[in-house]
Amino acid sequence: MSITAPDWVELRRLIRQMLYINIPQKGLNSDEKQFQIITGMSTTSLKKDWDRKVMTTSCNSFLGWAARQIGVRQGSVLSRGVLNISKAEQEVPGCWIMANTGEAIDANMHPQSGDFYSSPHEFKATATTKAWTQEWGHVGLVYDFDEYANEWTLVQGGQGGPSSGRDFIKWSTSRFDRSKINGWVDIAYYKMPNGPEE
Repeated sequence: MSITAPDWVELRRLIRQMLYINIPQKGLNSDEKQFQIITGMSTTSLKKDWDRKVMTTSCNSFLGWAARQIGVRQGSVLSRGVLNISKAEQEVPGCWIMANTGEAIDANMHPQSGDFYSSPHEFKATATTKAWTQEWGHVGLVYDFDEYANEWTLVQGGQGGPSSGRDFIKWSTSRFDRSKINGWVDIAYYKMPNGPEE
């Protein structure tokens, strides 16, 4: 079942409600059935990848699931769980907001409830590899943004990995730092590009 809303405000409210209902405050781990239903992954399947040195986590699978719950078209960048979500701009011009442009900084633009964000992921050096950064390395979903505190609350997969022996979908609240992200897809604009009262 996908979300249908008459305007941008209601769409964002319904996305928050969907997340609150489906993702417990304690989060989910890859041993749990609900995690496996949402991501299509389990601790067993993840460990097989990790044993082969394939760095698989659930961040983009979780985002693909969320996109489908929201009613994003099947086959789209968002519903497929593509890490480079800036490509959504090719589907709906104007939906991608680069976090660090002069315009975004001057206007104090920030993601809002329901928006999909992207950030680089830094891989630490190991005995066999140098440290490196994957530009489109992580994606997550914004649950809320507190303008007064400049904090955002996120729901995101990929919060575990080989060192923890499993993966997680977790809630987190932290200070918003635009320099640490690539940007975000304005989900309200993506779903209703002709305006808030479509």
